[in-house]
Amino acid sequence: VLPKEIHLSMRERQVVNLVGAQGMTYAQAAKEMGIEQPTVAGYAQLIRDRVGTGKPRVVLALVAQQQEARG
Repeated sequence: VLPKEIHLSMRERQVVNLVGAQGMTYAQAAKEMGIEQPTVAGYAQLIRDRVGTGKPRVVLALVAQQQEARG
């Protein structure tokens, strides 16, 4: 279960969209964003830390769904 509201930076939202919603790998997302793969992994870890636990891709997909539901 996700917290009711998760505040994300612009880059974190990009990671959620590319990895969580579109299913890209960290490497693909990094190329799309023009940053290094470890940076994408770092953003994913920050998001995961806010949620508390869970597999990174699952957490990103859930956050993507939550963001989409909010519009």
